[in-house]
Amino acid sequence: MRSLLAPTHWLTWIGIALLWLLMRLPLGWLIAMGRGIGRLGYRVGKRRRNIVRTNVSLCFPDLSKPEQQRLVREIFISTGIAMIETAMSWLGPIDKFLDRFTLEGLDEVTARLERGKGVIIVGGHYSTLDIAGAFIARHIDIDVVYRPHKNPVIEYLTQRGRGRHFGRVIDRRDMRTLVRRVREGKLVWYAPDQDYGRKHAVFAPFFGVPAATISVLTRLKRMTDADFVFLAHYRDARTGTWRARFSAPFDDFGDDELADATAINRALEGAIRLEPDQYHWVHRRFKTRPAGELGIYG
Repeated sequence: MRSLLAPTHWLTWIGIALLWLLMRLPLGWLIAMGRGIGRLGYRVGKRRRNIVRTNVSLCFPDLSKPEQQRLVREIFISTGIAMIETAMSWLGPIDKFLDRFTLEGLDEVTARLERGKGVIIVGGHYSTLDIAGAFIARHIDIDVVYRPHKNPVIEYLTQRGRGRHFGRVIDRRDMRTLVRRVREGKLVWYAPDQDYGRKHAVFAPFFGVPAATISVLTRLKRMTDADFVFLAHYRDARTGTWRARFSAPFDDFGDDELADATAINRALEGAIRLEPDQYHWVHRRFKTRPAGELGIYG
């Protein structure tokens, strides 16, 4: 804590304090603020705008150019709202919005946990990730796997913010804790849909494009014999509501890394197509290319 209070972090702490105050505003104001942040990001974020345009053109080639451009703008607006939602879940009085959230498919997950078997939630980096997670954690105990942040203050805030809701916040590199929690019959949320390079990854199709997809879930299946369920979640910004749905468990999981990664990416595609603007398209999902292919982001 002492190092986090160094003068180099004071501006960050001031920003966090302002966010804490803003999160007490009415929900309609907060969503409008998120829209404004998204529109501003679209105008000034040239590099991210290029990333999103590239992802959209690769994954939605059937859309016309004007339709693709409209989707790019909607993605930035959704991302701006997501920034506010994350702040709401980490710093705000989240419980007062619980009646705006709907959860489906929880009974199947609960039944498997009651038999003493660990369950891994296969998630994705939708823009509603943090706020949906906070709501779901009000219905069932969950551990979550995350990627640490380089900024120590943001890392502290991430752990404290997610620690408000989840049982354990597990560093994705801490496989020992992850395996132990699953073997203890816990419910653990893992989102394997970001590009971490070639190591421990296979190239599986994602919207028809080969994407480096980490194979850690296959190894976890072999080490724990856990069940795997898919989770999708969305917002309706017009009504200020959210919804989430657990799927039936994946079949025949754990025998083949490429088949498992393909099944995961296929499930993600189906969920993303329902609300394509609410996925984390600002990430360079296709950064790592198969041998012999050039980079695509320029």
